[in-house]
Amino acid sequence: MNLYLLPTRAGDYFLYSGEHDAPPTAEPVTDSESTAQELWARARKGYDRLTRRRRQKELLLKSLGALDRVRILYPSSLPEKRARRIYQTLIQKETAKHKKWMIVNTVALPVAVPLSLIPGPNLLLAYLAWRSVSHYKMKKASEKAAELELDFVPDGLLAELVDLVTQWPFRAKHRIRKLGDRLGLAHLDQAYG
Repeated sequence: MNLYLLPTRAGDYFLYSGEHDAPPTAEPVTDSESTAQELWARARKGYDRLTRRRRQKELLLKSLGALDRVRILYPSSLPEKRARRIYQTLIQKETAKHKKWMIVNTVALPVAVPLSLIPGPNLLLAYLAWRSVSHYKMKKASEKAAELELDFVPDGLLAELVDLVTQWPFRAKHRIRKLGDRLGLAHLDQAYG
């Protein structure tokens, strides 16, 4: 699997895999939908838009957790030692974040238990349990990602990307898309959208 160490406008970096960045498919809207169904569809679309980046990170961590070896392409303007350090820092941050939220959600579970006395489904309890398990799985996947065999490969096109992302977004968006096509990453411009 190829993983890309991409620059941000702030001078940081993030991990990217083109495999997990396909745009969401639009669900067809029919005239026969009720107002409740339409509201539900809009709420779901909004939730999907708000959680897109989180879900992409989680999919990336899950796929990393299932591998033994990963090839990381990084800007050739970075020394390899720094690229390795950036990767380890990003993975450590993800591990710490998921550990923290796993603990928060698990500690909050008893608060939701009394709501079980109210007739109907206890959605808060279900959500907290689901997020606790999800964060546990993500923490384990990120711990495994820290132990992977990594091949770091410098890439000149990614060095061009460093210059592009520091420009005004409306000027660079088209050029980032073209660079993404050259890299074989069809939706690279959406990572900066």
